[in-house]
Amino acid sequence: MSFQYSSSETSQDGFNHFASDFFAREDQRLRYSVDHDFSKLSHFHFDFDRTEARQETVGAVVNTDTDAYTLSHNYMFGEGAKHRLDSLFNYINQSGSFEFQNLRLQERLKLQHTPSLLSKYDVQYSKLERDMLDSQQIRGQAGIEHRLFESLVTNADAFVSKTDLGPDGNLMQYGGILGLNYRKMNPWGTLLSNYSASITRSDQTGGSGKGMVVGEAHVATDLVPVELGRTNIDVSTIRVRTAGGELFQEGDDYTVSQNSGRVFLNTVVIGGVVPPNFSEGQEFFVDYEFFVEPERREDTLRQGFSIRERFKNGISIFYGLRTQDQTVTSTVADIMPDEYLAHTFGIDYTHKGLFLLAEYSMEDSTLIPLTSKKLEGRYRWLIGPATTASLGLTNQWLDFGEPDAREVELLEASAEVFSRLTDKYSVSSSVDYRNEDDTRFGLTEGFQIDNKLEYHYRQFSATIGAELSFLERRDDEIDGIFVYVKAQRRF
Repeated sequence: MSFQYSSSETSQDGFNHFASDFFAREDQRLRYSVDHDFSKLSHFHFDFDRTEARQETVGAVVNTDTDAYTLSHNYMFGEGAKHRLDSLFNYINQSGSFEFQNLRLQERLKLQHTPSLLSKYDVQYSKLERDMLDSQQIRGQAGIEHRLFESLVTNADAFVSKTDLGPDGNLMQYGGILGLNYRKMNPWGTLLSNYSASITRSDQTGGSGKGMVVGEAHVATDLVPVELGRTNIDVSTIRVRTAGGELFQEGDDYTVSQNSGRVFLNTVVIGGVVPPNFSEGQEFFVDYEFFVEPERREDTLRQGFSIRERFKNGISIFYGLRTQDQTVTSTVADIMPDEYLAHTFGIDYTHKGLFLLAEYSMEDSTLIPLTSKKLEGRYRWLIGPATTASLGLTNQWLDFGEPDAREVELLEASAEVFSRLTDKYSVSSSVDYRNEDDTRFGLTEGFQIDNKLEYHYRQFSATIGAELSFLERRDDEIDGIFVYVKAQRRF
């Protein structure tokens, strides 16, 4: 059993509250969780999380109170406890500037029939309520996993889901997924390969109102736009947030673009004027409303293949292929299918603390055609028994074709030193440099320096640090100093 309470207050002030870089956020969070083992084979977990947040920027104030309840149970059974059943209940109730209720129930079953054959079953029900927008979805999936010796693993799954959008219609989806993973030792090293294919059909019928999506998950990527899952989105309702509820700012953290009925977010990974800012590989969530078409059918076939030979001398050569074919019909709008064919070739080298990479990728796409060239190098070494240092350098060239034609050259460099002074104290310092030349957005150039001292003793830890940022982006000069102190006690 554990209790956790935290309160945080972040502010960034210009000369007054009308300055473009004004930002303020207050959070109070209470969390209670309990774990209980009914037996060695039966485990229970309950979690309650309440967050009260207020975020203020120029011209916008957002207040939200969020209660989240999670109840889960897993049970292992059968001879040798080789089978497993997982149950999940999750309920979220958010009030304030953005109000919604979301309920999710899920059952997952795995049966180990033989040492090489496993079957999987998954049933999920979810219900979303917000204002006049309600939806219910039930989804079922079943599949098998088969291991042929130690070389080939085969996964095959089939799924079906039905979404009731109330007066705005129904959405039916079904399809199948096949995956093959191969690994084989040979006289030169190790050969690794995989192939995947999925077929999906979506049928949407009914009214012509609005549907709603809450918490669609994506990962921030450098430069390449992220495509949202639905078409005909009302872009004025797009809301981008972190897992903790912090809102990203359009124009400062991301931009929105549209192409043939589809919507893309261009995440700005390098820091903006107003926090929070995206970091490379960060997971984020998008809420939005979309216009429901009276009738729509979409058939999609995705395939992927990769092969890599990892030689004993540290060199690897690899090739990857991704392809998608799609047919879309609608009674309302003529939407261009999202089709692509992408080839990736590369070679890398690893030896002790050294890593080198050269990669070339070409993607022929109906929406975002792209050619990419990348060179990367990293080296990490021991300076002393308790001190390490690392250097990294990456240069990447991207050429986007029509209809969103632009060219980008990106140079990134990093250096870091870490030292454990004693059993309790450690110190680290890092410097990151970025130079991004974009034919559309211009030049982005800047440094970020992070220094911190950490203390650990039993269940107590404390950190004091300072981050210095010097950035020029889109005719803005952003220089900042962020000093922080963090303490944590585990019970």
